[in-house]
Amino acid sequence: MKAPLLILLSALVAVVTTVLVRQNRRAAAEAELWAEATDPLPRTSPPADRGR
Repeated sequence: MKAPLLILLSALVAVVTTVLVRQNRRAAAEAELWAEATDPLPRTSPPADRGR
């Protein structure tokens, strides 16, 4: 009787973990896009020439 409950609990933990990892990855990707969109100086631009 304990084996089916342990299997069910293991499956539930795996599903919850998978959902949380996907949400975390999606949130990280969204945060990166937001940071790039709101960055006043693009990271690929050369440094500004000072005083010349």
